[in-house]
Amino acid sequence: MAAAAAVTTATVFILLLSSSTSAHNITQILSGFPAFAQYNSLLSQTKVADEINSRQTITVLVLNDTVVNSALKSRPLDALKTLLSVHVLLDYFDSDKLHNLPDGSTTSTTLYQTSGVAPNRDGFVNIADAKGKVSFTSATEGSKTTAFFAREVKAEPYNISVVEISAPIEVSAAAGKGVNLTAAMENAGCKRFAAMVAETGVASDYDGAKGTGLTVFAPRDDAWEAKGMPDWAKVAEEDLQTVLRYHAAPGYYPMATLKGMKGEFATLATGGGRRFGIVPEASGEFLLLETGVDDARVVNTIVDSAPVTVFLLDNVLLPVELFGNSSAHPPSGSPSPLPAPEAPTPPGSPSPPVKQPASSPVPTPPKGPSPAPPAPSEEVPAAAPALAPADDGEPKSRGDRVSVETLPALFFGLVIGVVSMSLF
Repeated sequence: MAAAAAVTTATVFILLLSSSTSAHNITQILSGFPAFAQYNSLLSQTKVADEINSRQTITVLVLNDTVVNSALKSRPLDALKTLLSVHVLLDYFDSDKLHNLPDGSTTSTTLYQTSGVAPNRDGFVNIADAKGKVSFTSATEGSKTTAFFAREVKAEPYNISVVEISAPIEVSAAAGKGVNLTAAMENAGCKRFAAMVAETGVASDYDGAKGTGLTVFAPRDDAWEAKGMPDWAKVAEEDLQTVLRYHAAPGYYPMATLKGMKGEFATLATGGGRRFGIVPEASGEFLLLETGVDDARVVNTIVDSAPVTVFLLDNVLLPVELFGNSSAHPPSGSPSPLPAPEAPTPPGSPSPPVKQPASSPVPTPPKGPSPAPPAPSEEVPAAAPALAPADDGEPKSRGDRVSVETLPALFFGLVIGVVSMSLF
């Protein structure tokens, strides 16, 4: 009985884990419906698709290409992101639920409300069923009803529902407006960073990237004088400009997009045969940016106005090309070519042999009885992710943090152990 109960409990835990780690892909779902090709493209351009894919229990209200071409095409990207975020409900509504609402109406929270900048009640949508005709209206007082239920496109209870509506849900904040990046950074406690960007002329590089996409990582003021930081007064102006360019990426990367990235991304300092890349590492609600010398935690989002976003950091990002080991990384002004990518090593395969320097020949073993073989090293589970090699061939240390990718393997190991103990 005890063994059976343990097996049943283990099975339930496994099913729960499987459901909690399952994910949907709104881009892939809509790719099967040509009528929503334009809307699907806008979800990708504004990165709202990444936000949708990072959540569960969600309803996406979509518009067909005819409506998109007539009502959305002329709007700026930041206004489109606001509008599309309003069309993502943080609850599950399929056709059956929409036509059987308790008391005939309800109010749902939208993705726009989670941005923290939704004015009035723009972040909520009122849903009402009147004699079988379901309407969707912004919860802001005075909003007019223009959007109605057209059809159910896709339903995966109770994970994701895709519903076509007849027209956009208009909100007061969807007109789009410019953002003063300098003022926003100063208000967030990044006055020194904003001043340095302006004084060194790097602001022109930022301005040049804003039109196609710009992501800025702004360290707070106290980070520049933290322990381990260089004496910035003695850093060459050219290198200081490189550090400031290193704190920006040529692309629009909101939080959900960064968390979904694998491997490093380029910065405005990348070029001339130098990487100047940053590796994002997500762990639950936290996001770390790793440079190979230090790391910084993303504290919050200062600005998210597509195609520009600005994040507040708790530390200054030090590029390994300037502040790494001088023997492994040439100083500024001596660019080295990017190393050729290495082929991935299959799980369980032995590590490649370490190359001996030409000046250090391998010694010939002495004659006589062979010495005792060394004690076997502890076996690394196949599920553990391999560390990406740094430019000097050494693995990048990730400290004592446990990657979220290893959690399912650890959980299954624990469940198997409990079942084994119960059986024996």
